Amino acid sequence: MKISLPPYVSVQIVFFGLRSLYVFQSLEFMFLRIPEQHKPGIKKIISVDDNAIQVIVSFLSNQSASFIIPKSMKFGETEESDAVNIIETISTLYKLKEEENLSDRDLVISIVDYIHEKSDEFPSFSEADELCFIQRLTSLLKFNPSGKIMSIRTHRDSVADLEARFQFLSSQWKKETCHMSLISNIVSHPAYQQIIKMGSKVVPLILQELSKEPDHWFPALRAITGENPVMSEDKGRIKKMAEAWLDWGRQHGYEC
Repeated sequence: MKISLPPYVSVQIVFFGLRSLYVFQSLEFMFLRIPEQHKPGIKKIISVDDNAIQVIVSFLSNQSASFIIPKSMKFGETEESDAVNIIETISTLYKLKEEENLSDRDLVISIVDYIHEKSDEFPSFSEADELCFIQRLTSLLKFNPSGKIMSIRTHRDSVADLEARFQFLSSQWKKETCHMSLISNIVSHPAYQQIIKMGSKVVPLILQELSKEPDHWFPALRAITGENPVMSEDKGRIKKMAEAWLDWGRQHGYEC
């Protein structure tokens, strides 16, 4: 016996069949492509407060390359580490979207399907949560810098990197010039010159070094700041020169 189905029923069957196929393909895509470390970022997009999302969206809209989250940026009640996690996750999704040539809609639906499939990892994902997540992720994805965002650094990360580089160059300079007697040779050493090129950010680090042990940091400080607080009669007297620069530093708000 042959059964004829109304046209609208046939269309619905085809639609749901294609939908099932699409869901399977999107789940396979997400299982293969989402790095484990970025799954918490997806959870944070669901759970953080609206203010944090708005701040992150505003921040992303002004970025097109590797960037540093400034010290002054606040994310409401959301921890900075959680905000960084979200931005890193979005950065990864930017790249996936470019690599797979996906639309924002396709990518969002794929991730929503993934969340439903992994319900044990994403508890209490209600219809309201789903709608909120879709809106949030869509707003975060619309500032697509074509995969240019490669890394996200906090202000503290940046400071730590700066200090580590300074200490490395400083140690190298001291080690390789300890046998030299000519000041011109000491201050022309490549590591010393690299420190100068680091600019005003290293001034407090140089002053801290100077407070621990007077050394030939004076040409570097002059080159970076354009200042010279050393009295003419104190030139060549390294302790007096160090004291003059430390006084200058305190007058300019440096801790030294």
